[in-house]
Amino acid sequence: MAGIAFTAFSLLIARRSFTRRRLAANPSFYTNSPAHTQVQSAKVSAPLEAIEALNIATINVLSLAMLSTGGALWYFDIASMEDARRKLRRGLGVDGSGRSEGEAEEDFEEWLATVLSRKEAKERRQEYEEEKEQRRANERGRQR
Repeated sequence: MAGIAFTAFSLLIARRSFTRRRLAANPSFYTNSPAHTQVQSAKVSAPLEAIEALNIATINVLSLAMLSTGGALWYFDIASMEDARRKLRRGLGVDGSGRSEGEAEEDFEEWLATVLSRKEAKERRQEYEEEKEQRRANERGRQR
């Protein structure tokens, strides 16, 4: 609900800013064209415009992030940190499968060790191929 309220508030701020800019660009009814451009150029400050645009964009992005986070928590039915922990542990297989948290950590460590060993073997194989190619190039150079 806070995400929805904050998004509505940020949209209201952006709309007010755009409306104020549009109305400031319209000349008064009895104003001639040169006088209007002189008055308008005196009102505009580029650094302040840039800061205001950055602030509005930041507020909009943060409000949409808050809204999407709240929507994701609602979709996954997470109302507290305890719910999040319970769902995460269920996904890891710690709760309900008879395994303890220590056993789940050991399984993860074993998986990580196999992944790292495969990576090291691949790197060694690649280094060996590079050395083999280098020797082959050196032998070709000696024959010439």
